[in-house]
Amino acid sequence: MNKKAFSMSIIVLLVGLSGCLGESESIEINEANSQLISLEIINDCENTQINVQSTELSNGSILDTTLGINVSVYHAIYTPNVSELVFGYDTNLDGTIDVFDNSTKGVTNISIPVSEIEFVSDDFFLTSIAGIATASTGISTQLVHLSNDCESLSNVNLAQITVYRDDFSSYDFAVTDAS
Repeated sequence: MNKKAFSMSIIVLLVGLSGCLGESESIEINEANSQLISLEIINDCENTQINVQSTELSNGSILDTTLGINVSVYHAIYTPNVSELVFGYDTNLDGTIDVFDNSTKGVTNISIPVSEIEFVSDDFFLTSIAGIATASTGISTQLVHLSNDCESLSNVNLAQITVYRDDFSSYDFAVTDAS
């Protein structure tokens, strides 16, 4: 084989191999992108309401019964595979979607029963729900903390709340800045 034929054979072989290598890289990139599900949820804490049922008793007094809370939650989801998207909220954190909303963005009004709520006082509550987005290629979840006091959500790390019910007046406490 002469020098020209040998050089052409090497060039053809290199071109063929470089095409294969480039193809495998693009497949890996596409496979990585197909796993992507981005989920963001925002709680409208200013319009959260305690759902109270008032009943007039036979003696003329009124009995107020707390049934639950009504909240509005905004969500936005990005995934390359929108056609197979399933989205909803798990209101009791049992791993099952209780309220479905398969849109990629929007506001959902959710009623949460009193059994799923932690009342800190008569007019202040905390609870958590989960947003769950799934497609055939992956899953994304986000915990959402709900309260009727917006300041409590913005200033407190809810994962580190500790409630003390005893009298600690005999102790000296110092407040330090956590930032």
